Amino acid sequence: MLALYKTAPGVGNLELREAPRPELQAGEALIRVAAAGIQQTIGYQDNRQAFYEMFNGWADALRASRPDVPPEAWESFRANMYDGGFVFNVTREFIRFCRTPMLVLMGKDLYHPESVSREVAELAPDAVLVERWREPEVVGQTVATVIDFLRSHTPPS
Repeated sequence: MLALYKTAPGVGNLELREAPRPELQAGEALIRVAAAGIQQTIGYQDNRQAFYEMFNGWADALRASRPDVPPEAWESFRANMYDGGFVFNVTREFIRFCRTPMLVLMGKDLYHPESVSREVAELAPDAVLVERWREPEVVGQTVATVIDFLRSHTPPS
């Protein structure tokens, strides 16, 4: 079976590899992702400072109640969240090799650039891009599209 491995700390560093099927213990379950929906792809497009400011505002509100967290930990956490390129958490290479069908609902703001959504949909081998989905006049169709997508990719039980 294919499994996703975290190969090193930090942003990205994910590798898809063949792995033996694990023997499950009591209370464990093997999870198969049959399809994925991505709403407003978060990503980098000349907007890193905006993400830093958002993170710093959140972290500043917590610092007083968490004196046990050293400054380096806050910086490291922020770097792990936002210092990667593209979609921050995975590489373009990972998306190229991701076989999971994806429904990408395009972003249209500073934190969710349209270009990142388009690139995810172009790179993924089995992706559908929905450009208009949140405007009131298309919400009903969006719901139907999501339901149809998930139904068409749900394995028989």
